[in-house]
Amino acid sequence: MGHYEQEFRNRPGVPRSVGKRTLQLPLVTTFAIDVPDGATIHGIAFDVERNADSGLAADDTIQIVRNGAVAGANRAKAGAWPTTLTDATYGGPDDTWGLAWTPADVRAGTFGLSVAPRYVDTAGNDRAHVDAVRATVFYTVDCD
Repeated sequence: MGHYEQEFRNRPGVPRSVGKRTLQLPLVTTFAIDVPDGATIHGIAFDVERNADSGLAADDTIQIVRNGAVAGANRAKAGAWPTTLTDATYGGPDDTWGLAWTPADVRAGTFGLSVAPRYVDTAGNDRAHVDAVRATVFYTVDCD
């Protein structure tokens, strides 16, 4: 199985205040993954380098973006974000996020990820940061 990775970094991290409601971070798109025509896509993974200043933010929704819109299964994980920048992996080699994919879908500039953290305490707020996102598409190509 082949795979292709593309990474986008945001230095310094984009802080977002997270209070009682969730906060939708901007969509991370324009990965333009170079998957050959005719490939069969078996899975998609995103490594998100993130943290929260006080450790009081957690995943609310983590969803894939296709054609510029949030789509597919929510891959949010349980547990608070760490206070130091740490990678979290969403999806994987056999996870299509509940969607069928074509090479054109992942090559599009509108392919990406949506990250929405939430505040986990009863009062106050925290700042959530997403510093980098790496996308990996796992695929096979038939041999003639």
